[in-house]
This record gives sequence, C-alpha cells and structure tokens, in this order.
Amino acid sequence: LLKMDFLGLSTLTVLNDALALIEENHGVAIDLDAIPLDDAKTFAFFQRGDTVAIFQFESEGMREWMRKLRPTCLDDLIAMNALYRPGPMDLIPNYIDRKHGREKVEFPHAMLEPVLRKTYGIPVYQEQVMQMAQVMAGFSLGQADILRRSMGKKDQAKMDQQRVLFVKGAQERGVDEKTANEVFDLMAKFAGYGFNLAHAAAYSLVAYQTAYLKANYPAAFLAAAMTNEMGDTKKLSVVIEEARRMGLELLPPCINRSQAHFTVEEGKIRFGLGAVKGVGLGAIEALVAARAQHGPFTTLFGLTRELDLRIVGKKALESLARVGALDDLEGHRAQLVEAIDPAVQEAQRFQDEKLRNQMNMFGDGSGSPGTGLEPNLPIVDPWPRARLLKEERELIGVYVSGHPLDAYRPEATAFATARLGDRDAFGTPQDEAAHDGRNGHRNGYGPQKPVHAVCGIITDVQRRTTRTGKPIAFATIEDFTGQGELVCFASVLDKVQNYLKVDEIVLARGEVELRGGSVKVLTRDVIPMWKVREQLVRAIVLRIEAGRVELQALEKLRELCDANRGRCRLYFDVLDPDLPEGRQRIRSRTYVVDPTPELMQGVTRLFGRDNVLIEGEA
Repeated sequence: LLKMDFLGLSTLTVLNDALALIEENHGVAIDLDAIPLDDAKTFAFFQRGDTVAIFQFESEGMREWMRKLRPTCLDDLIAMNALYRPGPMDLIPNYIDRKHGREKVEFPHAMLEPVLRKTYGIPVYQEQVMQMAQVMAGFSLGQADILRRSMGKKDQAKMDQQRVLFVKGAQERGVDEKTANEVFDLMAKFAGYGFNLAHAAAYSLVAYQTAYLKANYPAAFLAAAMTNEMGDTKKLSVVIEEARRMGLELLPPCINRSQAHFTVEEGKIRFGLGAVKGVGLGAIEALVAARAQHGPFTTLFGLTRELDLRIVGKKALESLARVGALDDLEGHRAQLVEAIDPAVQEAQRFQDEKLRNQMNMFGDGSGSPGTGLEPNLPIVDPWPRARLLKEERELIGVYVSGHPLDAYRPEATAFATARLGDRDAFGTPQDEAAHDGRNGHRNGYGPQKPVHAVCGIITDVQRRTTRTGKPIAFATIEDFTGQGELVCFASVLDKVQNYLKVDEIVLARGEVELRGGSVKVLTRDVIPMWKVREQLVRAIVLRIEAGRVELQALEKLRELCDANRGRCRLYFDVLDPDLPEGRQRIRSRTYVVDPTPELMQGVTRLFGRDNVLIEGEA
C-alpha cells in the first residue's frame, strides 16, 4: 500500500488570509508566485532581525544571526534555514565571515567549486554531498544517494565499501589518493547532519513570501497572524507587541464592527471577537448575522432582543461587555455588565410574546416587552481605569485601551535603563547551559552580566524551592514593549516578597540575561512604583512651546500645585527654535510639589503625556 505523509503549515493559512485582507483593503490581488525575489524592503526586515511572525525565522537566536548575516538573497535564507539546527549551527559564524570577506573562501578541490560556490566552500546540504560524489568520483545520483544514506546512518561497513569506490573513481579523474580520502572524510562529516536542500529551499521561499507581506502590507499580514494565534494568548501577545512596535494602531473589539477574525480598517487592525475568551464561534456568527440583518446596535436591550439567546448566552454577552466590545452601546461597562441578566430576561419575554403573536398595542409605559420602551440601565459607578485594563487582559490576554504603567510613564522613562521588548539593549543572548544558576556564582549571579532597571506590572508569581531547599520566586513582568521574568533568590526574597504580587507596578533592578528569547532579571531589588514616586523623584519638568500656552491651562496648573504642595522642584522647559539650544529651562520660584496621582494625571491632561518628565535619583 502507498503511504502518504501530509504536512500542514498554519503559515499557509496566514498567507491566504493576508492576501484576502490586502485585496479587500487595497484592491490588489497578489500572486505570491510572481512577487520579486529581490525586494529591498523584505531583505531589510531580515537584516534588522525584524522577523517576529516570520515562518522559520522568528526565534530570538535566528533573529540574532540574521542581524549578523545581513542576508541579501534567497540563497542566504536557504543556507541559514539548513544551518540553524544542532550540528551545522557551529558553521554559522564561518558562513557569515566568508560571506562578508572576513574569512577566506576555500574549496576542498578546484573541481568542487561549482558545487560549493553558493555556500562559500562549506558543504551545507545533502544534495551537495551527492553532487560532490558525482563530480569527483563519477557516481551516478543513485549511487550517490546510497553513499549519503550510509554516511547519514554511520553504517561503517557500507561506508568502507563506498570509500573504496569513491577513491577509485576520483583517481580515474586525476585526483590523488590522499586528497580523495580527505574529501570523503569531509563528506562523511557533513552528511551526518546535512540538511535537505529541497526542504530548506521550499521553507525559505515560504518565509520570504511571509516577510514580503509583512514588509509591504504590515497591517493585513499582522491581522492575519493574530487571527492564526487567537487560541494561544502568549503567542497572540507577541504578535500584538510587534504590531505596536511597528507603529500600527490596534482598535478594540466592537459589536458593530468586529468580525470573528482580526480585520483591517484604514490601516489599523481591529480586534476579532474570536480573541475574546468565553465567546464561541457559534455566538459570534449569530451576532454578525443579527448585525447584518438589523444594522448597528445602539442599546443592550435592542441587541438582546434580536439575538438567538440559545446560541448567544449570558456568559458570552458578559465577556463582551467586560472587554469593551459593547462600548458602542448606551451606558458604560459597569452598567452593561450589571444589565446583562435583566436584558436577557426582558429579551426572552419579548421573544416569547412575539412568538405567540401576543404583542400589546397599548402598553402601560413600564418598559415591558409590548410597549416598545426599554428598561433603564442600572445606576452604578463606572469602573476605574485599572479595572477596565485588568478585565481586558483577563479576557484577551493583552491590554487594549491602555496600559497600567501609563500612570507611571514619566517614572518609567526616568528610571528604567532598558525596555523589556528591546532585546538589543541587553546585549547578546547567553548560553543557557552556562547560566542556569549552577555556574559557580553564588545564587546564580555573575559579574559578567549587565545590570539594568526595568519598570512594569507583575502579571504572574510562582514561588518554589531550589534543590538545596532554599526559597526562590519567579515573577512575570510586563512593560509597554514586552515581557520578562524576575528571578528572586533567597538572598533578596525576604526583602522584596511583599511587592511580588499580581497587578503590582514595580521598578526592578538586577543582572540581566537573555535566554531562550526571553529577558530574565536576576533581581537585586524590587521597589513599588508608588514608593519610587515618593522617594526617588526630585523634580517634575513640563515641556511647553513658547507662546502656545493658554492662560486657562496655567490657572488649572496653579490650582493643582496649590493642592499638591510637597518637596519636588517644578521646572518648565520652554521650547523655542530661536533659542541657542532650542529650549530654555525655567524653575518655578513659587511652588515645590508632591507628585501625587492627582497632580501627575492633571498635568498629563493639561500638557500631554510626552511633555511631562521626571528627574530624580536612580
């Protein structure tokens, strides 16, 4: 019987979805088989290591090699695809140095130059081993494949037989016995882990097509990639971070605009309803169908009356309300969540009466189903911003309408020495085996690791015990750009454990290392941001443009300063292109202030988030 092995690639679905979004939003039908294979924007992405969500090239290690290789053609991508695996990985530095002329390109024999020219004299592929046997020893391709298999399986008896045939064939072509044996040994070394060229080329072509769409149609491509990762919150958050890093705006899920999948609206990415936990595909299809039939919804009661509540249940509606997908409707999120039960009950009565054809023509004005009036929304206080963001993260896995760190953005800018998403700021990834806490340094710390301060919100805490019985804690920390991990050994755990709590916003200092593509901070200290603001801030700086400050804004600033007197100096950086340095700093002689949340929020509203700066002691 014929055995067939089918390999499914989710990347092909991403490409297909991206092409549909491109045609829908740009009116361009792209044939991936016809795209140019020398697109400068595409290779620029590879050269910078901007390969998040790029098939086969998205790991942190591969991204680092891409930055060093600076590929210029498809052959470079094919070679890296083959080399980036155990064994051949040792040859990557040689390949890169030979490409850039730092190492001389040498060939085992002049007659093998046509076979090894594209890989700078280094045998990389199984097909090259077969071609070397064909060119130097006159093997047929069938014989060469037998040789390759015997080398790959390290079948010594067959290899000995093949060596005799290879040396004899090489001598008949003018190659001396010593050189023939050396080439055979070289082939045996590479055949043991050589990769299949056809496989590497096919995968690299798909990778190039993926990068081409990302480089030229980023919103459509990343929307398709997000749709593909909707079932994996961690992977979805990585793609979302990449979209934000590229400057793409993400629009929240919306009952009146979102589809099940992520879509593109005027160059912006709209969240898909399928990304919301607790909302199944059947419920989404019912919502979209009701919207298509009845138009945009304006009230919760109007929405529930038109839905099949056997498909769209209370749990789904509550999830949509909590995450902000119902923000188009009348009322705020707290009201909408509280109104789910009465809205569903009212809709069920409405639908039952409609089904029995017993709708009242003359209601009593109480808002019952027969009157056409709707009940009032419950009177409850709006959720604070922290609650809104927490609900978004819980139901989508990411913050949509902001970030908890926004309240401390000036402090984060002033005191953090690196951002978690900026891997380059932390140096070169360390070898995992050498930095696992067992390298001879007490508690895993070592003087060779750079020390950094990072600001972020703690999203998860795990407490464990080491093999020696000492306590250790691992905390996931997230800033505006990405995630990292705080590793707290016993020597610091007693001092910081009160601040290792989910939703705590902190400044963490420690030795930083990159392992497996993630940032790990071997923590020396953890300080909550409220304490940073209280203890480390020495001055607040407001940037203003000369001649463009309204008197009303200054009056409101005066009120804020009067209400929040303290010990911090207040400066104004007046921006004026006519000044020698483009600005002049003026110190307030009237006020010293306390950087309370009220003051910081107030000056941010008055002057803009990017114009409020902090100076202090790190």
